Amino acid sequence: DLAMAGGRVRTATIKTTIDDPLAAPRGTLAVLARGISAGGQAVDEVKLDATGDLAREIRATLSARGQRPRPLAVDLAATIGRARDAVHATVTRGSVTVDRQTLALGGPLKVGFDRGVVSADGIDLRLERGRLTGRARYAPDGLAGELAIERLSIAELGRLAGIRGMQGQIDGEARIDTAARQPTGSLALRASGIRWRGTPRNLPPLAIVADGRWQDGRASLTAALRDVPDAALTVEASVPLVLAARPAGFSLPPDGAISGRADGNVDLARIRTYLPTETLTMAGRLDAALRLDGTVAAPRPGGRASLTGARIEDGTTGIVLADLRAAVVGDGSRFQLENLSATDGAGGGVRGSGFAERRGDGWGGEATVTAERFRVLANDLGRAVATARIEARSTATGARIAGNVRIDQGDITLPQPAPSGLKPLPVVEVNRPGQEDSPPATGAAALPVTLAVDVSLPGRLFVRGRGLDSEWRGDLRVRGTIDAPQIQGSIQTVRGRYDLLGRRFTVERGVIAFDGAPTEARLDLLATATANQLRATVTVAGSALQPTLTLGSDPPLPQDEVLAQVLFGRSTTQITPGQAVQLAQAAAELAGIGGGSGLVDRVRQTLGLDALDIGGADGTSVTLGRYITDDVFVKVNPNPGENASAVGVEIQVLPNVTVDAGVGGDGTSIGIKYRLDY
Repeated sequence: DLAMAGGRVRTATIKTTIDDPLAAPRGTLAVLARGISAGGQAVDEVKLDATGDLAREIRATLSARGQRPRPLAVDLAATIGRARDAVHATVTRGSVTVDRQTLALGGPLKVGFDRGVVSADGIDLRLERGRLTGRARYAPDGLAGELAIERLSIAELGRLAGIRGMQGQIDGEARIDTAARQPTGSLALRASGIRWRGTPRNLPPLAIVADGRWQDGRASLTAALRDVPDAALTVEASVPLVLAARPAGFSLPPDGAISGRADGNVDLARIRTYLPTETLTMAGRLDAALRLDGTVAAPRPGGRASLTGARIEDGTTGIVLADLRAAVVGDGSRFQLENLSATDGAGGGVRGSGFAERRGDGWGGEATVTAERFRVLANDLGRAVATARIEARSTATGARIAGNVRIDQGDITLPQPAPSGLKPLPVVEVNRPGQEDSPPATGAAALPVTLAVDVSLPGRLFVRGRGLDSEWRGDLRVRGTIDAPQIQGSIQTVRGRYDLLGRRFTVERGVIAFDGAPTEARLDLLATATANQLRATVTVAGSALQPTLTLGSDPPLPQDEVLAQVLFGRSTTQITPGQAVQLAQAAAELAGIGGGSGLVDRVRQTLGLDALDIGGADGTSVTLGRYITDDVFVKVNPNPGENASAVGVEIQVLPNVTVDAGVGGDGTSIGIKYRLDY
């Protein structure tokens, strides 16, 4: 149970034997550690074995394995020797496997330490078909080395980093020599065949070419997008760069001049086909001519970027930005947003303006967006149209979003709950070291964004589904921050009805009150129905996450009696056995223990029937039915009673014509039904 900075070791065992420790020490060392957690990775076991003569040569092996959060395996073998003041090591075997991706040595790697000089020869790393080869030398007078990249798979690199779905390969080479009389460095990379899994095969893959050079204390880079029809992008940059040998590192002189440019034009529809998204569609053209000058401490960005004839559609929310136009113009100290406008394709529109400028304490800016009867929702959940004016202001210390939003019209459909017969899958959390709870890592805090938005719902906001058909209105105030919004206010029903247990209830009171976090909303709904001079009530109260439903009556009666009156219009002493089964099922579902389909429905499924109805006024009446072909339906009623057939058959002879025949105690009947849907 060893705790260290950022890690933990559950158990560690060390065994060593040393012979002749004073004159010629030699011996063995064995280290076994289990239950290691560090950097979010849990390692089940690490094993180190070493044997040899400290004055001459040591042979060592290292192995490790882990499963959480990603399978990990390490296998290394090396010999370490000494010659006077120099130490040399040869890694004869080496591989690291992460989630079935193996990075392995293609040959012996020789590493030397001699009077402040560190050298590595025979660098040969293999990742499937990809290969990295080279050598490096670090000395007090500088750094020198070269590295070649051959057919390095982007997909395999992505899997090592936990990113899936990428394709392509990287080739290139890099060289550096800071010890020469004229220090230089160079970089040449080509990434080709770039595509996401699912990109249409008839589209050419992306290619990115980058070339860099370091000389006379400056580093320059040029990169370009290649092989994409209707898309061109070139980026050039130059910055001051100082490389130091002792201590090793680099620096960007604050007063050094910088320069750069980015020129391109892109067909958004073409680029969209390469993106790993299925719900977003784009069209239009983006043209950019951006510039950068100034110094490292005071950069001056400028140029122009414009978007014309664009259309962006989100299939998830249904939001459409049609005829989208915008332009951004910069002069080094200020960027101005010009001519932002778009429609929603259905009569609504949005406009915007703003700027960002350099100030004494950094960059800041303002933006205003206005929407007029803009469609903000259009999917299976419903439709909604809003009018709004939102203003945003930012400084070097934070930002503020304020404004007013009015929901002009909305029609929301409550989704049906998932069938309760579906059992949740057991979930095992695999990114937790050991069995202990550990708080999530906290990153650097982002700039706070405060909210001051008022939302009004004057009416015509309809909520329907799951038995509810209602209209709402109200006013809300959204405060707090974008990470922790706080909502104040309430919305109330204008009118509504609620179908429960086959009976229609009228919503007499409906309030959803907010006083803090959105998940802490409180419900207060009352719906009533009249059955045989009995006023039945349904009350929904509690939090939005855990509401409670209560069935009552006036005058007060037990719940089963209220249910019997609502369902069948009679007392529990007068219902039939079949109705008693339905009553028990309704009571269970009302209490939240129904467990999916009703008892009658489960019996129907067990018998393999298409229809099963239990009812009757004076006794149990059971009707069973099943399709024997696509057009022939047979039904049987063992206790038909008056005006009912013991055996019946329905035959669809035409798309809108059905023949219905039956045989019962009163004889034979036959009829023709005609139906027209319009």
